[in-house]
Amino acid sequence: MAQTLLKLEYEIRIKSGHVLESSEARGPLEFVPGRRRLLPALEHVIARLHVGEEASGELEAACAFGDESVLPEMEILRSEFPEGETPEVGRKYEAKTADGSMVRFRVLGADDRVVSVKLLHPLAEADLEYRFKLLAAEDPSLPPPVPGRAIGIDSTAIQIWEERAEG
Repeated sequence: MAQTLLKLEYEIRIKSGHVLESSEARGPLEFVPGRRRLLPALEHVIARLHVGEEASGELEAACAFGDESVLPEMEILRSEFPEGETPEVGRKYEAKTADGSMVRFRVLGADDRVVSVKLLHPLAEADLEYRFKLLAAEDPSLPPPVPGRAIGIDSTAIQIWEERAEG
């Protein structure tokens, strides 16, 4: 079963903030819906568009980043927390990884040795603004159109033919 390849002009930004991604910076976005390349809520907006149509709006963080229950969990040694810090269930923390990037997590539980945490999306609390324009929707399994020269047409010699009304 063939799937449609969509080509979009787009911009996704943090609400009233900096641009996260845009076609101005990266060129048009090409993707096949349902392959989890975009946030499901944004795919839903795009699914309603016809070629040439535009959509813009806001997406609350809870809708954008979905159900927290599907995010990964892990255990961290309690000794990794600052001395004197008692990890509280429900409290959110931020830490640097070995490569210097930031990771956020929420405490699920703790004992004397380990702290169970839920890893959070880095933008989990950020509302988004989006703008899309659907440029094309193509079935990639169809062959491309035959070039005119393949059937003997010289494209530089194409002229407009006007039918004249008799009368």
